[in-house]
Amino acid sequence: MDFSTIDTSHPPLKDLTTSNITQNVHAINAKCNNPRTRYLFQHLVTYLHDFARDTNLTTQEWETAIAFLTDVGKTCTPVRQEFVLLSEVLGLSLLIDSLNHPKPQGARATDGTVLGPFHTHEAKDVPHWEMISRDGEGEPMLVGFISSRRSVERSDAVFGVKESLVVDLGTVSYVDGLAEKYGVEPSTRLLTYDFVLVSEEEVKALRESKSRE
Repeated sequence: MDFSTIDTSHPPLKDLTTSNITQNVHAINAKCNNPRTRYLFQHLVTYLHDFARDTNLTTQEWETAIAFLTDVGKTCTPVRQEFVLLSEVLGLSLLIDSLNHPKPQGARATDGTVLGPFHTHEAKDVPHWEMISRDGEGEPMLVGFISSRRSVERSDAVFGVKESLVVDLGTVSYVDGLAEKYGVEPSTRLLTYDFVLVSEEEVKALRESKSRE
């Protein structure tokens, strides 16, 4: 849709129909002084109205959605932002991160990701096999590697969508002197993974280029 052709005149309320209500909302939002905000709302309203029309959304479904969003808001606290979690469930967080950090075409750059909901910069380093729980309460959970020979590799939901989690593990004996350096057995498993990063300058240039397209 070409938003530059939007008619900003207010249609009479008695003439409102399912086909012209979107234009009426655009006319109201056209009074917004911020061009970017006005642009975003024009697109949001258009897609939202089209979604309702395309799916023939019912009043009950609309009320259920409102109740769900209300519950999400009630769950939020100063240290827990439930709407961010909802954004991640919908795939929006990663999409926005990918759009704002584009990769050069053909580059073997590592795919970006977002920080987990419980990530904190204040987390302290702890020795291997030590508890990371601050209060020591609850049932301990051990995290480890799963052999590729296990059927869970293809049946588990996480591995089903995260192909990058499946890697080949060698042993420290593959690298001369590594076992002695860290005081471990030569048969200790070794995970190697190369991260290929894109510079901020490249990302900025790509972002500006895409914004002009």
